[in-house]
Amino acid sequence: MARGARHPCDRRDRGGGHRGAAPGRSSEAVRYAAIFLLLLLAFIRVDAKLLRLHLRHPSLVIAATAWTSVGIPILCGIAGLKLKLDLSDPQLFLSLMLQSVAPPMMAAPALAALLGLDATLVLITLVTSAALNPLTAPVLTYAFDRFWGEADTEGKNETLSPLAWSATTSGPGKARSANTVSRTS
Repeated sequence: MARGARHPCDRRDRGGGHRGAAPGRSSEAVRYAAIFLLLLLAFIRVDAKLLRLHLRHPSLVIAATAWTSVGIPILCGIAGLKLKLDLSDPQLFLSLMLQSVAPPMMAAPALAALLGLDATLVLITLVTSAALNPLTAPVLTYAFDRFWGEADTEGKNETLSPLAWSATTSGPGKARSANTVSRTS
């Protein structure tokens, strides 16, 4: 190949303008489409008889939802406090708490089906945990950050306001509101 010549696979702009979507947008659309398709496949594969059984006798669904919405965040918060993350790295502690209070991932029912587990129970738990998330996430994050965490004597501990906690753990504005940090005094 001659010097200065471009390889046919080189996708740089050749003077004719950029064709297609803006860079980065197509990969984001592919991610959302993949999540949507995994969730759609999980809904399609739901066993109607098993779904009715779980809805008639919801004790297992309630227990699984309580575990994913309350149990796991409490265990993660206690582990963070025992490791003194609230003192050594408060931002990491807050990040771990926000991650632990998030609802289960959308691909969980498809993964459960691949493993031969009860995908219907996982799907119902996913939906109920996501529905409860705006109520449980701000309360648990606030509780561990304010009440059970050690007091910040220098006033340098960064925390999210309760409204920002609610927005960062649920809803479409996750990325915008995750940057809303306020100083505590």
